[in-house]
Amino acid sequence: MPTPEEQSLIYDTFMKTVDYKEPIIGNKVLPAGSVWMNDTKIETNILCHPEDRNLHNTVFGGYLMRVATELGFLVASVHSKTRVTSQAINSITFRKPVPIGSRLKLIGKICYTSGRVMIVEILAKVEEIESKRSLTSNSFYHVFVAPNDVSAVLPQDYHDSMLYIDGRRRYLNFVEHLEKGQTLSNL
Repeated sequence: MPTPEEQSLIYDTFMKTVDYKEPIIGNKVLPAGSVWMNDTKIETNILCHPEDRNLHNTVFGGYLMRVATELGFLVASVHSKTRVTSQAINSITFRKPVPIGSRLKLIGKICYTSGRVMIVEILAKVEEIESKRSLTSNSFYHVFVAPNDVSAVLPQDYHDSMLYIDGRRRYLNFVEHLEKGQTLSNL
């Protein structure tokens, strides 16, 4: 649930996208220096091979972490138009095992930016080929930093606004951890 401050942030973000020439809900404009969150999305599909299995005959978690990190790096690099540096893995959630032979769809997008910092969400979905049913097996959140400031990412709908708020919380948590010990100049 968004806090009152976050509700104001959602509203202010929404107001930045209102087309004042035709102020009709749903008629949006993209402010200069910004991109829509969904325009940062990159997807990839992987067939899960037996060489990537663990002792339980499902896909090894380290393999999933590697492919998610690679996709996150690609999403952040494409958005910033340069190579980025991985600063942190904010969280990894293993919801369900990934069977060998299944199709794994990875979806990465930037959910929040501040200056040079980007919070990237990567979702791993197991897609059953026969039923076309899709279940989220993993979620990964990474913090990447570009050498220069990046374009702001803005949500287009309420679902993306909630992801934006979640990304902002992850960013603030990252900054808080840096202030307690590590330093990263000019965030």
